[in-house]
Amino acid sequence: MDDFTFALVNGPLSILCISIILFYAACLFSAQRGQKGFKQPLKVLLLSVVEGTFIFYVFILIQCMNISSSFVFFKRCLSLTEMYLMEITMTSTAWLNVYYCLHIVPFQRTFFIWIKRNIRWMTCCALITDRLVFSAEKAIVGGLLYMSTIKNSTNSTLSQTDNLQFTWKVTFAVKTLYLIFSLVLMVASSCATVRYLQRHMKNMKESRSSFSSPHLRSQIRVTVTGIIQGALYAISSLWIVIYNLLIIFLDLWEPENIMCTVISFFFFGTTINTGAGQSLFLQRATDLWRKIILGFQCCNQLPRKRRQHGRVDIRCSECAPMCLVLFG
Repeated sequence: MDDFTFALVNGPLSILCISIILFYAACLFSAQRGQKGFKQPLKVLLLSVVEGTFIFYVFILIQCMNISSSFVFFKRCLSLTEMYLMEITMTSTAWLNVYYCLHIVPFQRTFFIWIKRNIRWMTCCALITDRLVFSAEKAIVGGLLYMSTIKNSTNSTLSQTDNLQFTWKVTFAVKTLYLIFSLVLMVASSCATVRYLQRHMKNMKESRSSFSSPHLRSQIRVTVTGIIQGALYAISSLWIVIYNLLIIFLDLWEPENIMCTVISFFFFGTTINTGAGQSLFLQRATDLWRKIILGFQCCNQLPRKRRQHGRVDIRCSECAPMCLVLFG
């Protein structure tokens, strides 16, 4: 994939996703009357996903604006940073699945009850571990990349490169095991949730209870989005491992535009999936869309003179601010 095609595909996608992420951030930091906010550690996990996605797409826009740049080292450092953001977001989504599972499934075993009670500090420890492991691995790869740019390599430089190669292999193995562990957590929590909901719905069917309960629909929606996120996680993990092996053992950086595009689509899927799994995001989006439609309908019905003078009919008080913003 050439640089122009990369910018053509990822530029509009970045602008779209940044707009959605800003909307999510507004929902996280603002509370309306009659609506409950996000509890911890759900808010921290959602903030981790939102933060990683936002920074990633900012870097993608920077990369799109430097499509004619000859700074290869800078471009490769951007690619490493984007991969780092993808990895910490992936593990955050895995812990989101665990959080949903613990709040949906009524576990009776002492071990799971203990995990549920201590989920806050466990989540914080997991997020800190993510950043330590992934940043250490990326720092070592960056060091190897810098060493490869030095043309006149001395014996000391070659020795340092060998040491970095060995250290990278260790950290890469740790990172791969950590990604696999997070994937196992995600799959196990999704399977436990699906199994519980199947039994629960079967009991409801036998007792002829209604399936239209908002609480049940919310649980089903969260479970479906968790399964979709697990599929995204598995594909992305495989791609990360393959691409790292290409970089270190073959020094093959050519598909970095393809790599960044794959990561971009992962973040796009995660962005949509995160919104679909949170009822507050859906409710706020529905309310915003309804107000926009009402505002346009109201303003189209107002006489031209009233629009020019900024006077709004008292019956349109709900969409009056929208009319004034649009037509002044």
